[in-house]
Amino acid sequence: MGGTERLDDLLQDFIAETRDMLSDIADEIAAWEADPSDHARIAEIFRFVHTIKGNCSFLDQPRLTRLSHAAESVLVALLSGARTADRALVGVLLAVIERIGTLADAIGTGAMPPEEEDRRLIAALAPGGTAGVSAARLAGDETYPARGATVRLPATFPSDIARGTAIVAEAHKALSDCLRETGMTAAARSALDQLAARIDDIREVVGQIRMQRIEVVFAALPRLIRSVAAETGKHAVLHMEGGGVELDRATIEAIRAPLQQILRNAIVHGIEPPAERMRLGKPEAGQLILSVRRQAHMVCISIADDGRGIDGDGLARKAAAAGLISPEGLASLDRAGNLGLAFLPGLSIADTATWSSGRGMGMDVVRTNVIRLGGTIHIESNSGEGTTISINVPAPAADENSDVERCDAPAMQALSS
Repeated sequence: MGGTERLDDLLQDFIAETRDMLSDIADEIAAWEADPSDHARIAEIFRFVHTIKGNCSFLDQPRLTRLSHAAESVLVALLSGARTADRALVGVLLAVIERIGTLADAIGTGAMPPEEEDRRLIAALAPGGTAGVSAARLAGDETYPARGATVRLPATFPSDIARGTAIVAEAHKALSDCLRETGMTAAARSALDQLAARIDDIREVVGQIRMQRIEVVFAALPRLIRSVAAETGKHAVLHMEGGGVELDRATIEAIRAPLQQILRNAIVHGIEPPAERMRLGKPEAGQLILSVRRQAHMVCISIADDGRGIDGDGLARKAAAAGLISPEGLASLDRAGNLGLAFLPGLSIADTATWSSGRGMGMDVVRTNVIRLGGTIHIESNSGEGTTISINVPAPAADENSDVERCDAPAMQALSS
């Protein structure tokens, strides 16, 4: 193997390792954001940045080296007490870490983004550098390539291959039965055995291609939370559980937008401003829990917040005033039915339309996408205590004719403990 080929292999290993480390550290980042003074989290993030710095220096990646060195210097100062972490500085450091992931992905595509953002972030890490940088600007609008994706294929491609493989397997069985009836030579038997082995190999590979951990969706969510919270003047922390649960790639892609919309709504509509939360005796930062788990033949996804909750009666009054439900229909609804009105097109729980919400289109689209997956969605909410939205979608290889248990969402009491 030539030197160039060996370097390419090392770069690919570096890109893959960086992606894995970014995924592993996602929980640490979320926890540190909630408590900037947590030295244990700072130390864990320092180890990540230090490893990246060493790797990219060896592989002659000067932009990554500069970013990781600048972040490492600040983290050392935080650990020694020379500097104190505040929300603005934490925001810059997290933006630098995300930038490292972006550049690592860009190395794989060969299309590196401009260096201006690198310089801006490094300047913001200097003492006093965050003074003129808004949290919203740190969140940024840049579009990041999907981590782990080096070749983009239609989401249905693995399923199409799986169906084709099943047809070949059926043909193999039919041919085998025919040859047994008419007489099979040793050569024919050997060829059929080899064909069967190759079909099994293809099935295994297709299974690996078709399935993906839902943690690939998790990767972009902390950034979304920071962006929406910054734009609305709120503080929010996202806790994620169950990233190892696997779904087929088509479902992963279909569930991505609904999860983002629900989390966005939770901050915009549910989480109270910091001063109001403190007056109510709640933590200054709103708590969000995204939980994914496999139960029976379903994958159960719940998104819970500890915000103000949904006023079901108020929602019902809005629906009636907008002519979206008849007086008779309104009278027949119980509390759960009132909350279900949130899925009506044209009905919003916001009083006014803003850049992020208020036009009553989001939750209708969310429900439509979930139903297309063969899933269900429902809302539970208590005034002043928060809202939980639960989504159940068929698990991989689920038997559609079997009975499925309903997946109960985690209790919200855990959020305020």
